[in-house]
Amino acid sequence: GQDAGVTLDDEGQKLIGSGEALTIEAAQIVAPEWFDTSALSAALSLPAGNAPVITNTTGDGIRIDGAAAEVKGLTVDGTDDDGIIAFADNVTIENVTVKNTAEEGIEMYANNHTIESVIVENTGDDGIILYSDNTTLNNVTVDGGDDGIFIGSGDNISLQNMNIIN
Repeated sequence: GQDAGVTLDDEGQKLIGSGEALTIEAAQIVAPEWFDTSALSAALSLPAGNAPVITNTTGDGIRIDGAAAEVKGLTVDGTDDDGIIAFADNVTIENVTVKNTAEEGIEMYANNHTIESVIVENTGDDGIILYSDNTTLNNVTVDGGDDGIFIGSGDNISLQNMNIIN
């Protein structure tokens, strides 16, 4: 297995797996001067594929220390600690599966987070644990663990379209 998982340490970093559809607007495509960009009037879209897997990590699967980070379109499977842990503001976790963790599936500190279209299953402790304000969970399934969702502290927590199985 790996010696460690992935750390997003700087502001605005993104970890986007192929399990996330990708659209690039024509205005974002940079081409050499000699290339005729008039044919690029429409966006380039790539459908989602199979989500890559981060597995067998010592420690956390993904650690987020940089604000405004995004984690999308991947699976974390098998960690010695938390699946995903975030210590920074404005983190987005979307289209992610977290499973088979020794501790929490997802653990969030700081504020202003979005967790959407996420599956958390077979955790050693809580499925999702929040110590944050202004956090939205939408279309989330938690299966197994001590507590499906544990809110340790925080104001303005929104839970929408949740499926908690224990």
